[in-house]
Amino acid sequence: MAAQIGVTLEPLAKAAQREELVAGSKEDFAKRVAVDLFRFMESFHDTNTGASVSQLGGSLVIPADCLDKWFTKFQHKFRRDPEFLTRQTNTL
Repeated sequence: MAAQIGVTLEPLAKAAQREELVAGSKEDFAKRVAVDLFRFMESFHDTNTGASVSQLGGSLVIPADCLDKWFTKFQHKFRRDPEFLTRQTNTL
């Protein structure tokens, strides 16, 4: 087994631009995870009342184990399709 190490010399501006792209993609990824969690929590909303979350003063009542359920579901989705978050364009 062998390993290779590469070194690249490039202008500082180009390296800084690449870092901005990486930071932006991480921020976008985090936002997509948060949207997935919000949509999951929103699914517990009682639709029988006919009131939206915003009509309830922004309150959302969820089960105590909601995060555990979401994380389990998230792990299954990620194992099936690691790219599912990068393909979605959900926004709040």
